[in-house]
Amino acid sequence: MESTGQRPDPRALIQEEHVSEQNSTERQRQERAEFVDAFNKRAWQPGERPRQRLRFLAGGIAVIVAAGVAYGAGVLDHYDHRKAAKNRERELALTARAGQAPTPAPTSPYAMPWGTTTPSSKPPASPALPAPKPAEPGTKEKKRTVFKAESKGGRRPAGPKFSTARDLLLMNVVTGKCADVPGNGDGTMNGPVVQHTCRATAQDNQRWDLVVRKNGAGPNGADLFTIRNSKDGLCFDLRGSGAVDRVTEWRCASGGNQLWYLDEKHSGEFWIRDSGDGGKCLDVEGARAEDASLTAWPCDPKDDHLWVLKPAN
Repeated sequence: MESTGQRPDPRALIQEEHVSEQNSTERQRQERAEFVDAFNKRAWQPGERPRQRLRFLAGGIAVIVAAGVAYGAGVLDHYDHRKAAKNRERELALTARAGQAPTPAPTSPYAMPWGTTTPSSKPPASPALPAPKPAEPGTKEKKRTVFKAESKGGRRPAGPKFSTARDLLLMNVVTGKCADVPGNGDGTMNGPVVQHTCRATAQDNQRWDLVVRKNGAGPNGADLFTIRNSKDGLCFDLRGSGAVDRVTEWRCASGGNQLWYLDEKHSGEFWIRDSGDGGKCLDVEGARAEDASLTAWPCDPKDDHLWVLKPAN
């Protein structure tokens, strides 16, 4: 006896196929989600974060180093910019005074109009004077006057109170150059005093004598002294009494415009200050320039006012 089977229901087959497609789509979605989750976990593993922090730290250090280099460059340029501004102020003061009628300086009976020119390079020595006639028989040759207080000369000053000292180089701490008279010979009356590369040799004219004139008569009991060139015998002298005073050479005297005192700021480093006119400091007009004029200028710890007194021998 033959058996007859039932035909499958078409709607059941369609429904079963639809469920199979849905299951396949769900599996694909889950696989994509698992892949993304695995990628995220790999990107934020503990071993990776320190490397990122190191990269951030390295970048920060680079920024700090760059800022430090920029700051250092600014510090190196600061001095020259400040000197340029001061020189402009100085030029205005000199220009204003140049337009006034010349008047004698009140502090010195022999005051004369001071020079306004400064050589740009060390000029040749002054023309030699005629040789002196030989002394006649039976006569003695005249010797240069030497003060009793300086006959032997002391060591370089160790403070504001000292004994007369001879043959010193006056070296500026900032510029590294020494007080000098143009040329290699004697200076001239009312001639400029400048700075130049230091030369301790006696053939040049950079040696100076600090001759004590008034013991303890300066501020805080400091000694007052004149600054005399060891070669030509002329002294530092200030011409004028304005905002800026140029230092020139003149016959040595004990007047107020030739007297100076030491104001120690560091061990062995001094402000050399004028005893009158507000106690101005010995100053360099043209920063580091060769043959820049020396002047008296209001004291400033940020300026080139520190000097060292060095024995030439």
